Amino acid sequence: MHHTTDSANLYRLQTTRRPVTLTMVSGDELKGHVFAHWSSSKPFETQEATELFNDEEPFFPFEMEGGEVILVAKARVAEVGVDLDGEPPENQASVMPFPTALLQVVLAGGAVRLGSIRLEVPPDRSRVLDYLNRLSSRFVTLYTSNDARLINRSLIDRVRPLD
Repeated sequence: MHHTTDSANLYRLQTTRRPVTLTMVSGDELKGHVFAHWSSSKPFETQEATELFNDEEPFFPFEMEGGEVILVAKARVAEVGVDLDGEPPENQASVMPFPTALLQVVLAGGAVRLGSIRLEVPPDRSRVLDYLNRLSSRFVTLYTSNDARLINRSLIDRVRPLD
């Protein structure tokens, strides 16, 4: 594969590199960057990781720490760790004024994640059950004290509301 110092140009895309950590279904952990395009929902801003991982494209380019660019199947990504740039989750949530719920999420294989989700549902349907049953995106975002974890919802075994 031809290597280039400007990995985004390999695919001729105008992008911004965003650092992420991928945990694959196999258990492998990959550190590197994804390439964010201009957002379709927020003019003059680049995509957030949730928008990138929940779009309909089944593959995405991923720049490994060493600079090599590989193509990754979203269906094989178990989790994506996204740094919140030092901003606490409660400040992130203020951008979208939805109620939140503290959860324990148990993944296939037994891994446990703790964090909160934004219940982006009508006010009369603000239960965790309603949110999860209406969720059509591939990944659900769980906010922890350090980062946001995009969890492949097909790998969620069970959820326990903690509040």
